[in-house]
Amino acid sequence: MFLERAWLTVTKVIATGKAVAAGRDINAPVFTGDINAPVSIDQKSFEQATFLSQASAFDRCVNKVPLLWATRQCLKMLSPSERYQEKLEFKFIQNKISFMVLVLSSNSDDVKILYYKNSIEDINNDDLKNIIAELIKYSDDNAIQIIVNNEISQNVERYIEKAVKGDFSSKLFSKNKDSFTDFDIPILRNIFNNVKVERLDNNSDFSPYISSDNLGHVSEFTKALAIKLLSESSKKELFEIERHYLEVIFGAEHYNDIFPAPPKFDDLLPDQLREDQKAILTSILNKKKNSIIHASGGVGKTVMARLAKTVIPLHSCSVVYDCFGDGLYRSLNSSRHSIDKVLVQIVNELAINGLCEPLVASNKDKERLMQEFISCIESSINFLKKRNEQANLYIFIDAADNAVMAAKERAENTVVSELLNSLMIEGCTIIALCRTERVELLNPREGIQQFELSSFNEKESFSHLKSHFPKATLEHAKEFHRLSGGNPRVQAYAINDFPQSLNEMLENLGPTLTTVDEQIEVQLNKAIERLKNERVKSEANKIDLICTALASLPPFITIDVI
Repeated sequence: MFLERAWLTVTKVIATGKAVAAGRDINAPVFTGDINAPVSIDQKSFEQATFLSQASAFDRCVNKVPLLWATRQCLKMLSPSERYQEKLEFKFIQNKISFMVLVLSSNSDDVKILYYKNSIEDINNDDLKNIIAELIKYSDDNAIQIIVNNEISQNVERYIEKAVKGDFSSKLFSKNKDSFTDFDIPILRNIFNNVKVERLDNNSDFSPYISSDNLGHVSEFTKALAIKLLSESSKKELFEIERHYLEVIFGAEHYNDIFPAPPKFDDLLPDQLREDQKAILTSILNKKKNSIIHASGGVGKTVMARLAKTVIPLHSCSVVYDCFGDGLYRSLNSSRHSIDKVLVQIVNELAINGLCEPLVASNKDKERLMQEFISCIESSINFLKKRNEQANLYIFIDAADNAVMAAKERAENTVVSELLNSLMIEGCTIIALCRTERVELLNPREGIQQFELSSFNEKESFSHLKSHFPKATLEHAKEFHRLSGGNPRVQAYAINDFPQSLNEMLENLGPTLTTVDEQIEVQLNKAIERLKNERVKSEANKIDLICTALASLPPFITIDVI
Protein backbone atom coordinates (compact mmCIF):
# COMPACT_ATOMS: atom_id res chain seq x y z
CA MET A 1 0.00 0.00 0.00
CA PHE A 2 2.91 2.32 0.71
CA LEU A 3 4.22 1.92 -2.83
CA GLU A 4 0.83 2.61 -4.35
CA ARG A 5 0.19 5.75 -2.30
CA ALA A 6 3.66 7.12 -1.66
CA TRP A 7 3.33 9.77 -4.34
CA LEU A 8 0.42 11.23 -2.36
CA THR A 9 2.32 11.46 0.92
CA VAL A 10 6.03 11.98 0.23
CA THR A 11 6.98 15.64 0.04
CA LYS A 12 10.61 15.55 1.12
CA VAL A 13 13.59 13.23 0.83
CA ILE A 14 16.12 13.21 3.64
CA ALA A 15 19.38 11.51 2.66
CA THR A 16 23.07 11.81 3.32
CA GLY A 17 24.83 11.34 0.01
CA LYS A 18 22.54 8.45 -0.88
CA ALA A 19 19.56 7.61 -3.07
CA VAL A 20 16.33 6.48 -1.44
CA ALA A 21 14.40 3.64 -3.07
CA ALA A 22 10.71 3.17 -2.30
CA GLY A 23 10.74 -0.60 -2.53
CA ARG A 24 12.83 -3.76 -2.34
CA ASP A 25 13.32 -4.47 -6.05
CA ILE A 26 15.84 -3.24 -8.61
CA ASN A 27 12.96 -1.64 -10.51
CA ALA A 28 11.62 0.26 -7.49
CA PRO A 29 11.22 4.05 -7.91
CA VAL A 30 14.23 6.01 -6.70
CA PHE A 31 14.34 9.53 -5.24
CA THR A 32 17.57 11.45 -4.91
CA GLY A 33 18.28 14.76 -3.27
CA ASP A 34 20.18 16.74 -0.69
CA ILE A 35 19.38 16.67 3.00
CA ASN A 36 15.88 18.00 3.67
CA ALA A 37 15.40 18.78 -0.03
CA PRO A 38 11.80 19.04 -1.22
CA VAL A 39 11.00 16.74 -4.15
CA SER A 40 8.43 16.75 -6.91
CA ILE A 41 7.03 13.30 -7.66
CA ASP A 42 5.44 12.74 -11.05
CA GLN A 43 2.37 10.56 -10.55
CA LYS A 44 2.58 8.70 -13.86
CA SER A 45 6.30 7.98 -13.55
CA PHE A 46 5.85 6.79 -9.99
CA GLU A 47 2.94 4.52 -10.88
CA GLN A 48 4.90 3.02 -13.75
CA ALA A 49 8.00 2.42 -11.63
CA THR A 50 5.95 0.95 -8.80
CA PHE A 51 4.17 -1.30 -11.25
CA LEU A 52 7.44 -2.61 -12.73
CA SER A 53 8.82 -3.34 -9.27
CA GLN A 54 6.43 -6.30 -9.05
CA ALA A 55 7.95 -8.14 -12.04
CA SER A 56 10.34 -10.41 -10.12
CA ALA A 57 7.43 -12.10 -8.31
CA PHE A 58 6.37 -13.69 -11.60
CA ASP A 59 9.41 -15.98 -11.60
CA ARG A 60 8.08 -17.66 -8.45
CA CYS A 61 4.65 -18.36 -9.95
CA VAL A 62 3.78 -21.98 -10.68
CA ASN A 63 1.04 -21.44 -13.26
CA LYS A 64 2.68 -18.97 -15.64
CA VAL A 65 0.73 -19.91 -18.77
CA PRO A 66 -2.79 -18.92 -17.61
CA LEU A 67 -1.38 -15.70 -16.18
CA LEU A 68 0.28 -14.85 -19.49
CA TRP A 69 -2.90 -15.70 -21.37
CA ALA A 70 -4.82 -13.29 -19.13
CA THR A 71 -2.11 -10.67 -19.65
CA ARG A 72 -2.46 -11.07 -23.39
CA GLN A 73 -6.21 -10.33 -23.12
CA CYS A 74 -5.32 -7.05 -21.40
CA LEU A 75 -2.71 -5.99 -23.92
CA LYS A 76 -5.04 -6.68 -26.82
CA MET A 77 -7.05 -3.69 -25.57
CA LEU A 78 -4.14 -1.55 -26.76
CA SER A 79 -3.66 -3.29 -30.10
CA PRO A 80 -4.56 -1.06 -33.07
CA SER A 81 -5.79 -4.14 -34.96
CA GLU A 82 -8.37 -5.10 -32.31
CA ARG A 83 -11.81 -3.61 -31.70
CA TYR A 84 -11.90 -0.82 -29.15
CA GLN A 85 -12.69 -1.84 -25.56
CA GLU A 86 -12.66 0.49 -22.57
CA LYS A 87 -12.16 -2.27 -20.02
CA LEU A 88 -12.25 -6.01 -19.35
CA GLU A 89 -13.50 -7.92 -16.32
CA PHE A 90 -11.52 -10.90 -15.01
CA LYS A 91 -12.10 -13.74 -12.63
CA PHE A 92 -9.48 -16.27 -11.50
CA ILE A 93 -10.57 -19.65 -10.07
CA GLN A 94 -7.69 -21.79 -8.81
CA ASN A 95 -7.67 -25.23 -7.21
CA LYS A 96 -5.54 -28.39 -7.23
CA ILE A 97 -7.07 -29.58 -10.49
CA SER A 98 -7.11 -26.45 -12.61
CA PHE A 99 -6.59 -22.72 -13.06
CA MET A 100 -9.60 -21.06 -14.72
CA VAL A 101 -9.50 -17.54 -16.15
CA LEU A 102 -12.82 -15.91 -17.05
CA VAL A 103 -12.83 -12.77 -19.22
CA LEU A 104 -15.89 -10.59 -19.83
CA SER A 105 -15.83 -7.90 -22.51
CA SER A 106 -16.77 -4.33 -21.66
CA ASN A 107 -19.76 -4.61 -24.00
CA SER A 108 -20.88 -7.78 -22.18
CA ASP A 109 -21.43 -9.49 -25.52
CA ASP A 110 -18.84 -12.23 -25.27
CA VAL A 111 -17.28 -14.46 -22.63
CA LYS A 112 -13.93 -16.24 -22.76
CA ILE A 113 -12.87 -18.93 -20.35
CA LEU A 114 -9.48 -20.60 -20.21
CA TYR A 115 -9.53 -23.96 -18.45
CA TYR A 116 -5.93 -24.82 -17.68
CA LYS A 117 -5.69 -28.34 -16.26
CA ASN A 118 -2.70 -28.88 -14.00
CA SER A 119 -2.16 -32.49 -15.08
CA ILE A 120 -1.63 -33.95 -18.58
CA GLU A 121 -4.89 -35.93 -18.45
CA ASP A 122 -7.61 -35.38 -21.05
CA ILE A 123 -10.46 -32.96 -20.38
CA ASN A 124 -13.14 -35.20 -18.87
CA ASN A 125 -16.75 -34.77 -17.77
CA ASP A 126 -15.72 -33.45 -14.33
CA ASP A 127 -13.72 -30.72 -16.04
CA LEU A 128 -16.70 -29.94 -18.26
CA LYS A 129 -18.92 -29.66 -15.17
CA ASN A 130 -16.52 -27.14 -13.65
CA ILE A 131 -16.53 -25.06 -16.85
CA ILE A 132 -20.33 -25.11 -17.18
CA ALA A 133 -20.81 -24.27 -13.49
CA GLU A 134 -18.84 -21.07 -14.04
CA LEU A 135 -20.42 -20.17 -17.38
CA ILE A 136 -23.96 -20.43 -15.98
CA LYS A 137 -23.46 -17.10 -14.22
CA TYR A 138 -22.44 -15.18 -17.36
CA SER A 139 -23.99 -16.94 -20.37
CA ASP A 140 -27.06 -14.82 -21.16
CA ASP A 141 -27.13 -14.44 -24.96
CA ASN A 142 -23.36 -14.14 -25.06
CA ALA A 143 -20.90 -15.60 -27.52
CA ILE A 144 -18.82 -18.04 -25.47
CA GLN A 145 -15.28 -19.16 -26.19
CA ILE A 146 -13.87 -22.09 -24.21
CA ILE A 147 -10.12 -22.67 -24.39
CA VAL A 148 -8.51 -25.79 -22.90
CA ASN A 149 -4.85 -26.78 -22.66
CA ASN A 150 -5.21 -30.57 -22.96
CA GLU A 151 -6.77 -33.03 -25.36
CA ILE A 152 -10.54 -33.40 -24.99
CA SER A 153 -11.75 -36.92 -24.23
CA GLN A 154 -13.92 -38.61 -26.85
CA ASN A 155 -16.99 -38.63 -24.60
CA VAL A 156 -16.71 -34.91 -23.88
CA GLU A 157 -16.00 -34.11 -27.53
CA ARG A 158 -19.08 -36.05 -28.63
CA TYR A 159 -21.15 -34.38 -25.91
CA ILE A 160 -20.07 -30.86 -26.97
CA GLU A 161 -20.66 -31.64 -30.63
CA LYS A 162 -24.28 -32.66 -29.95
CA ALA A 163 -24.93 -29.80 -27.51
CA VAL A 164 -23.64 -27.17 -29.97
CA LYS A 165 -26.02 -28.57 -32.61
CA GLY A 166 -28.86 -28.39 -30.09
CA ASP A 167 -29.27 -32.16 -30.16
CA PHE A 168 -30.39 -33.03 -26.65
CA SER A 169 -32.28 -36.18 -27.64
CA SER A 170 -29.54 -38.80 -27.32
CA LYS A 171 -28.98 -41.10 -24.35
CA LEU A 172 -26.55 -38.53 -22.94
CA PHE A 173 -29.56 -36.37 -22.08
CA SER A 174 -32.66 -37.21 -20.05
CA LYS A 175 -35.94 -35.35 -20.45
CA ASN A 176 -35.21 -32.55 -18.00
CA LYS A 177 -31.67 -33.06 -16.79
CA ASP A 178 -28.42 -34.02 -18.46
CA SER A 179 -27.02 -37.18 -16.86
CA PHE A 180 -23.50 -36.46 -18.13
CA THR A 181 -23.03 -33.15 -16.30
CA ASP A 182 -26.17 -33.07 -14.13
CA PHE A 183 -27.33 -29.66 -15.41
CA ASP A 184 -30.83 -28.72 -16.56
CA ILE A 185 -31.36 -28.92 -20.33
CA PRO A 186 -32.62 -25.28 -20.71
CA ILE A 187 -29.44 -24.07 -19.02
CA LEU A 188 -27.31 -26.15 -21.39
CA ARG A 189 -29.24 -24.89 -24.42
CA ASN A 190 -28.50 -21.32 -23.37
CA ILE A 191 -24.79 -21.98 -22.86
CA PHE A 192 -24.17 -24.02 -26.01
CA ASN A 193 -26.29 -21.82 -28.25
CA ASN A 194 -23.19 -19.87 -29.34
CA VAL A 195 -20.09 -21.75 -28.18
CA LYS A 196 -16.66 -22.26 -29.70
CA VAL A 197 -14.22 -24.73 -28.11
CA GLU A 198 -10.53 -24.84 -29.00
CA ARG A 199 -7.11 -25.87 -27.77
CA LEU A 200 -4.79 -23.31 -26.22
CA ASP A 201 -1.98 -24.06 -28.69
CA ASN A 202 -4.34 -23.07 -31.54
CA ASN A 203 -5.83 -20.06 -29.78
CA SER A 204 -5.23 -16.72 -31.52
CA ASP A 205 -5.81 -14.90 -28.22
CA PHE A 206 -2.51 -16.23 -26.90
CA SER A 207 0.81 -14.84 -28.07
CA PRO A 208 2.12 -17.25 -30.74
CA TYR A 209 5.69 -16.57 -29.64
CA ILE A 210 5.38 -17.85 -26.06
CA SER A 211 6.23 -21.48 -25.33
CA SER A 212 7.40 -23.60 -22.40
CA ASP A 213 10.98 -22.78 -23.42
CA ASN A 214 10.69 -19.01 -22.96
CA LEU A 215 7.95 -18.54 -20.33
CA GLY A 216 10.41 -17.07 -17.87
CA HIS A 217 11.93 -14.70 -20.43
CA VAL A 218 8.94 -12.53 -21.28
CA SER A 219 9.44 -8.81 -20.77
CA GLU A 220 9.54 -7.29 -17.29
CA PHE A 221 6.46 -5.30 -18.25
CA THR A 222 4.52 -8.48 -19.10
CA LYS A 223 5.64 -10.14 -15.86
CA ALA A 224 4.56 -7.13 -13.81
CA LEU A 225 1.15 -7.04 -15.48
CA ALA A 226 0.66 -10.75 -14.75
CA ILE A 227 1.40 -10.13 -11.06
CA LYS A 228 -0.93 -7.12 -11.05
CA LEU A 229 -3.76 -9.36 -12.27
CA LEU A 230 -2.96 -11.99 -9.67
CA SER A 231 -2.91 -9.34 -6.96
CA GLU A 232 -6.26 -7.89 -8.02
CA SER A 233 -7.85 -11.37 -8.05
CA SER A 234 -6.98 -11.81 -4.38
CA LYS A 235 -8.86 -8.60 -3.48
CA LYS A 236 -12.00 -9.07 -5.52
CA GLU A 237 -13.69 -12.05 -7.15
CA LEU A 238 -14.52 -10.12 -10.35
CA PHE A 239 -12.10 -7.28 -11.06
CA GLU A 240 -11.65 -4.73 -13.85
CA ILE A 241 -8.64 -3.66 -15.89
CA GLU A 242 -9.15 -0.41 -17.77
CA ARG A 243 -7.42 0.54 -20.99
CA HIS A 244 -6.41 3.88 -19.47
CA TYR A 245 -4.55 2.06 -16.71
CA LEU A 246 -2.53 0.18 -19.34
CA GLU A 247 -1.62 3.49 -21.00
CA VAL A 248 -0.35 4.82 -17.66
CA ILE A 249 1.86 1.81 -16.90
CA PHE A 250 3.19 1.99 -20.47
CA GLY A 251 4.51 5.40 -19.44
CA ALA A 252 2.30 7.21 -21.98
CA GLU A 253 0.30 10.41 -21.68
CA HIS A 254 -2.01 9.38 -24.50
CA TYR A 255 -2.75 6.27 -26.54
CA ASN A 256 -1.02 7.87 -29.55
CA ASP A 257 2.22 7.85 -27.57
CA ILE A 258 2.07 4.04 -27.67
CA PHE A 259 0.94 3.54 -31.27
CA PRO A 260 1.66 6.84 -33.04
CA ALA A 261 1.31 5.41 -36.57
CA PRO A 262 -1.12 2.47 -36.59
CA PRO A 263 -1.59 0.69 -39.93
CA LYS A 264 -4.39 1.91 -42.20
CA PHE A 265 -4.58 -1.12 -44.45
CA ASP A 266 -7.61 -2.13 -46.46
CA ASP A 267 -9.76 -4.71 -44.69
CA LEU A 268 -9.84 -6.92 -47.78
CA LEU A 269 -6.97 -9.39 -48.00
CA PRO A 270 -6.50 -12.43 -50.29
CA ASP A 271 -6.47 -15.86 -48.70
CA GLN A 272 -2.95 -16.69 -49.84
CA LEU A 273 0.20 -15.42 -51.51
CA ARG A 274 0.80 -15.64 -55.24
CA GLU A 275 3.60 -17.91 -56.42
CA ASP A 276 5.89 -14.98 -57.29
CA GLN A 277 5.31 -13.38 -53.88
CA LYS A 278 6.01 -16.68 -52.16
CA ALA A 279 9.22 -17.23 -54.14
CA ILE A 280 10.59 -13.78 -53.22
CA LEU A 281 9.77 -14.23 -49.54
CA THR A 282 11.33 -17.70 -49.50
CA SER A 283 14.55 -16.25 -50.88
CA ILE A 284 14.58 -13.53 -48.19
CA LEU A 285 13.82 -16.06 -45.44
CA ASN A 286 16.69 -18.26 -46.59
CA LYS A 287 19.32 -15.49 -46.88
CA LYS A 288 18.09 -13.31 -43.99
CA LYS A 289 19.61 -10.17 -45.50
CA ASN A 290 18.14 -6.67 -45.58
CA SER A 291 16.20 -6.37 -48.83
CA ILE A 292 14.08 -4.19 -51.10
CA ILE A 293 10.95 -5.49 -52.82
CA HIS A 294 9.85 -3.18 -55.62
CA ALA A 295 7.08 -3.08 -58.22
CA SER A 296 4.77 -0.61 -59.91
CA GLY A 297 1.74 0.63 -58.00
CA GLY A 298 -1.05 -1.86 -57.41
CA VAL A 299 0.90 -5.06 -58.05
CA GLY A 300 0.62 -6.40 -54.48
CA LYS A 301 3.56 -5.23 -52.36
CA THR A 302 1.40 -4.38 -49.33
CA VAL A 303 -0.55 -7.62 -49.61
CA MET A 304 2.74 -9.49 -49.76
CA ALA A 305 4.04 -7.85 -46.57
CA ARG A 306 0.79 -8.52 -44.69
CA LEU A 307 0.62 -12.17 -45.78
CA ALA A 308 4.32 -12.82 -45.14
CA LYS A 309 3.38 -14.26 -41.74
CA THR A 310 1.73 -17.19 -43.55
CA VAL A 311 5.12 -18.44 -44.80
CA ILE A 312 7.37 -17.24 -41.99
CA PRO A 313 8.14 -20.10 -39.54
CA LEU A 314 5.98 -20.12 -36.40
CA HIS A 315 9.02 -19.59 -34.17
CA SER A 316 9.84 -16.34 -36.02
CA CYS A 317 8.02 -13.01 -35.95
CA SER A 318 7.09 -10.32 -38.48
CA VAL A 319 5.97 -6.69 -38.09
CA VAL A 320 4.66 -4.46 -40.89
CA TYR A 321 5.11 -0.69 -40.59
CA ASP A 322 2.71 1.25 -42.83
CA CYS A 323 4.42 4.40 -44.15
CA PHE A 324 1.59 5.25 -46.55
CA GLY A 325 -1.19 5.22 -43.95
CA ASP A 326 -3.99 5.50 -46.54
CA GLY A 327 -2.38 8.73 -47.76
CA LEU A 328 -1.69 10.19 -44.30
CA TYR A 329 2.06 10.20 -44.98
CA ARG A 330 1.70 13.72 -46.48
CA SER A 331 -0.63 15.04 -43.82
CA LEU A 332 0.73 17.98 -41.83
CA ASN A 333 -0.49 16.68 -38.47
CA SER A 334 -0.31 12.91 -39.08
CA SER A 335 3.07 12.34 -40.73
CA ARG A 336 4.52 8.83 -40.51
CA HIS A 337 8.17 9.24 -41.50
CA SER A 338 9.69 10.68 -38.30
CA ILE A 339 12.01 8.58 -36.14
CA ASP A 340 9.80 8.73 -33.04
CA LYS A 341 6.76 7.34 -34.86
CA VAL A 342 8.56 4.63 -36.82
CA LEU A 343 10.59 3.22 -33.93
CA VAL A 344 7.89 3.47 -31.26
CA GLN A 345 5.21 1.86 -33.45
CA ILE A 346 7.44 -1.09 -34.37
CA VAL A 347 8.65 -1.75 -30.82
CA ASN A 348 5.26 -1.55 -29.16
CA GLU A 349 3.77 -4.04 -31.62
CA LEU A 350 6.40 -6.42 -30.26
CA ALA A 351 5.88 -5.28 -26.66
CA ILE A 352 2.17 -6.16 -26.54
CA ASN A 353 3.19 -9.73 -27.43
CA GLY A 354 5.60 -9.89 -24.49
CA LEU A 355 8.77 -9.87 -26.61
CA CYS A 356 10.32 -6.68 -25.22
CA GLU A 357 9.76 -3.67 -22.99
CA PRO A 358 7.50 -0.82 -24.18
CA LEU A 359 8.99 2.28 -25.80
CA VAL A 360 7.68 5.83 -25.45
CA ALA A 361 9.39 8.74 -27.21
CA SER A 362 8.62 11.60 -24.81
CA ASN A 363 11.63 13.73 -23.83
CA LYS A 364 14.10 11.48 -25.69
CA ASP A 365 16.48 12.70 -28.35
CA LYS A 366 17.17 10.75 -31.54
CA GLU A 367 20.31 9.07 -30.19
CA ARG A 368 18.65 7.77 -27.03
CA LEU A 369 15.55 6.68 -28.94
CA MET A 370 17.66 4.68 -31.37
CA GLN A 371 19.62 3.09 -28.52
CA GLU A 372 16.42 2.00 -26.78
CA PHE A 373 14.98 0.77 -30.07
CA ILE A 374 18.03 -1.41 -30.73
CA SER A 375 17.88 -2.73 -27.17
CA CYS A 376 14.21 -3.69 -27.66
CA ILE A 377 14.95 -5.38 -30.99
CA GLU A 378 17.80 -7.37 -29.43
CA SER A 379 15.56 -8.38 -26.51
CA SER A 380 12.86 -9.55 -28.93
CA ILE A 381 15.35 -11.65 -30.89
CA ASN A 382 16.80 -13.18 -27.72
CA PHE A 383 13.29 -14.04 -26.56
CA LEU A 384 12.43 -15.73 -29.87
CA LYS A 385 15.69 -17.67 -29.88
CA LYS A 386 14.96 -19.08 -26.41
CA ARG A 387 12.25 -21.07 -28.16
CA ASN A 388 14.18 -21.85 -31.37
CA GLU A 389 17.77 -20.92 -32.25
CA GLN A 390 16.74 -20.46 -35.90
CA ALA A 391 14.16 -17.79 -35.05
CA ASN A 392 14.32 -14.44 -36.83
CA LEU A 393 12.57 -11.07 -36.61
CA TYR A 394 11.37 -9.62 -39.94
CA ILE A 395 10.45 -5.94 -40.11
CA PHE A 396 8.60 -4.92 -43.27
CA ILE A 397 8.54 -1.20 -44.06
CA ASP A 398 5.71 -0.75 -46.52
CA ALA A 399 5.75 2.27 -48.90
CA ALA A 400 9.23 3.23 -47.72
CA ASP A 401 9.56 5.52 -50.73
CA ASN A 402 6.56 7.55 -49.57
CA ALA A 403 8.27 8.14 -46.21
CA VAL A 404 11.38 9.50 -47.97
CA MET A 405 9.25 11.72 -50.22
CA ALA A 406 7.29 13.11 -47.27
CA ALA A 407 10.52 13.88 -45.40
CA LYS A 408 12.00 15.69 -48.41
CA GLU A 409 8.85 17.80 -48.80
CA ARG A 410 9.49 19.16 -45.32
CA ALA A 411 13.27 19.28 -45.57
CA GLU A 412 13.43 16.62 -42.85
CA ASN A 413 15.07 13.23 -42.46
CA THR A 414 13.45 9.84 -42.14
CA VAL A 415 14.83 6.85 -40.29
CA VAL A 416 13.53 4.42 -42.92
CA SER A 417 16.67 4.45 -45.12
CA GLU A 418 18.86 4.29 -42.02
CA LEU A 419 17.13 1.13 -40.81
CA LEU A 420 17.46 -0.50 -44.23
CA ASN A 421 21.12 0.39 -44.73
CA SER A 422 22.58 0.54 -41.23
CA LEU A 423 20.58 -1.68 -38.86
CA MET A 424 22.57 -4.90 -38.84
CA ILE A 425 21.54 -7.04 -35.87
CA GLU A 426 21.93 -10.78 -36.11
CA GLY A 427 18.46 -12.28 -36.17
CA CYS A 428 16.75 -9.17 -37.58
CA THR A 429 15.95 -8.57 -41.25
CA ILE A 430 14.64 -5.28 -42.65
CA ILE A 431 12.55 -5.45 -45.83
CA ALA A 432 11.61 -2.15 -47.50
CA LEU A 433 8.86 -2.06 -50.12
CA CYS A 434 8.63 0.68 -52.75
CA ARG A 435 7.79 1.48 -56.35
CA THR A 436 10.36 0.39 -58.92
CA GLU A 437 10.93 3.92 -60.22
CA ARG A 438 11.68 5.14 -56.67
CA VAL A 439 14.22 2.56 -55.47
CA GLU A 440 17.00 5.15 -55.63
CA LEU A 441 15.18 7.32 -53.09
CA LEU A 442 16.14 4.71 -50.48
CA ASN A 443 19.81 5.11 -51.42
CA PRO A 444 20.45 1.38 -50.95
CA ARG A 445 23.99 0.43 -50.06
CA GLU A 446 25.85 -2.32 -51.86
CA GLY A 447 24.76 -5.66 -50.48
CA ILE A 448 21.07 -4.82 -50.14
CA GLN A 449 19.13 -7.51 -52.00
CA GLN A 450 16.58 -6.27 -54.53
CA PHE A 451 13.57 -8.21 -55.80
CA GLU A 452 11.04 -7.10 -58.41
CA LEU A 453 7.49 -8.33 -57.89
CA SER A 454 5.72 -9.13 -61.16
CA SER A 455 2.11 -8.41 -62.10
CA PHE A 456 -0.49 -11.14 -62.62
CA ASN A 457 0.26 -13.65 -65.34
CA GLU A 458 -2.57 -14.64 -67.73
CA LYS A 459 -3.60 -17.55 -65.53
CA GLU A 460 -3.88 -15.31 -62.44
CA SER A 461 -5.81 -12.68 -64.42
CA PHE A 462 -8.23 -15.38 -65.61
CA SER A 463 -8.73 -16.60 -62.04
CA HIS A 464 -9.37 -13.03 -60.84
CA LEU A 465 -11.87 -12.40 -63.64
CA LYS A 466 -13.71 -15.70 -63.06
CA SER A 467 -14.16 -14.92 -59.36
CA HIS A 468 -16.36 -11.96 -60.39
CA PHE A 469 -17.70 -13.13 -63.75
CA PRO A 470 -18.08 -16.95 -63.60
CA LYS A 471 -19.10 -17.14 -67.29
CA ALA A 472 -15.95 -15.38 -68.51
CA THR A 473 -14.06 -17.25 -71.23
CA LEU A 474 -10.34 -17.62 -71.89
CA GLU A 475 -10.66 -15.00 -74.66
CA HIS A 476 -12.22 -12.58 -72.19
CA ALA A 477 -9.36 -13.24 -69.79
CA LYS A 478 -6.67 -12.60 -72.43
CA GLU A 479 -8.25 -9.26 -73.30
CA PHE A 480 -8.68 -8.41 -69.60
CA HIS A 481 -5.02 -9.24 -68.98
CA ARG A 482 -3.80 -7.22 -71.99
CA LEU A 483 -5.81 -4.09 -71.21
CA SER A 484 -4.93 -4.10 -67.50
CA GLY A 485 -1.30 -5.08 -67.94
CA GLY A 486 -1.98 -7.78 -65.37
CA ASN A 487 -2.09 -5.12 -62.65
CA PRO A 488 -4.32 -6.37 -59.78
CA ARG A 489 -5.36 -2.88 -58.71
CA VAL A 490 -6.27 -1.77 -62.25
CA GLN A 491 -8.34 -4.94 -62.58
CA ALA A 492 -10.08 -4.37 -59.24
CA TYR A 493 -10.96 -0.75 -60.13
CA ALA A 494 -12.31 -1.83 -63.54
CA ILE A 495 -14.49 -4.58 -62.07
CA ASN A 496 -15.73 -2.26 -59.33
CA ASP A 497 -16.90 0.27 -61.97
CA PHE A 498 -18.93 -2.34 -63.89
CA PRO A 499 -19.64 -5.24 -61.51
CA GLN A 500 -22.67 -6.45 -63.52
CA SER A 501 -21.44 -6.28 -67.11
CA LEU A 502 -18.30 -8.05 -68.35
CA ASN A 503 -18.47 -6.49 -71.82
CA GLU A 504 -18.94 -2.94 -70.49
CA MET A 505 -16.06 -3.46 -68.07
CA LEU A 506 -13.71 -4.55 -70.89
CA GLU A 507 -14.92 -1.74 -73.12
CA ASN A 508 -14.24 0.78 -70.38
CA LEU A 509 -10.70 -0.58 -69.93
CA GLY A 510 -9.82 -0.38 -73.64
CA PRO A 511 -8.80 0.06 -76.27
CA THR A 512 -5.19 0.29 -75.02
CA LEU A 513 -3.26 -0.66 -71.88
CA THR A 514 -4.46 1.14 -68.73
CA THR A 515 -2.17 2.01 -65.80
CA VAL A 516 -3.18 2.57 -62.17
CA ASP A 517 -2.72 6.34 -62.46
CA GLU A 518 -4.77 6.45 -65.66
CA GLN A 519 -7.52 4.39 -64.03
CA ILE A 520 -7.68 6.81 -61.08
CA GLU A 521 -7.73 9.78 -63.49
CA VAL A 522 -10.65 8.26 -65.41
CA GLN A 523 -12.61 7.72 -62.18
CA LEU A 524 -11.89 11.28 -61.04
CA ASN A 525 -12.95 12.80 -64.38
CA LYS A 526 -16.17 10.78 -64.35
CA ALA A 527 -16.99 12.00 -60.85
CA ILE A 528 -16.37 15.62 -61.85
CA GLU A 529 -18.50 15.27 -65.00
CA ARG A 530 -21.30 13.74 -62.97
CA LEU A 531 -21.22 16.69 -60.56
CA LYS A 532 -21.31 19.17 -63.43
CA ASN A 533 -24.22 17.42 -65.11
CA GLU A 534 -26.24 17.56 -61.91
CA ARG A 535 -25.86 21.34 -61.68
CA VAL A 536 -26.56 24.39 -63.80
CA LYS A 537 -23.89 25.57 -66.21
CA SER A 538 -22.89 28.57 -64.06
CA GLU A 539 -21.83 26.23 -61.24
CA ALA A 540 -19.63 24.08 -63.48
CA ASN A 541 -16.88 26.73 -63.43
CA LYS A 542 -17.01 26.78 -59.63
CA ILE A 543 -16.44 23.02 -59.55
CA ASP A 544 -13.31 23.47 -61.71
CA LEU A 545 -12.06 26.20 -59.38
CA ILE A 546 -12.63 23.98 -56.31
CA CYS A 547 -10.67 21.16 -57.96
CA THR A 548 -7.79 23.52 -58.75
CA ALA A 549 -7.76 24.81 -55.17
CA LEU A 550 -7.81 21.29 -53.70
CA ALA A 551 -4.94 20.21 -55.94
CA SER A 552 -2.77 23.01 -54.56
CA LEU A 553 -3.33 22.07 -50.91
CA PRO A 554 -1.53 19.35 -48.94
CA PRO A 555 -3.64 16.31 -47.93
CA PHE A 556 -5.90 15.65 -46.17
CA ILE A 557 -8.71 18.18 -46.48
CA THR A 558 -11.60 17.14 -44.27
CA ILE A 559 -15.06 16.86 -45.80
CA ASP A 560 -16.58 19.51 -43.51
CA VAL A 561 -13.96 22.04 -44.70
CA ILE A 562 -14.73 21.27 -48.35
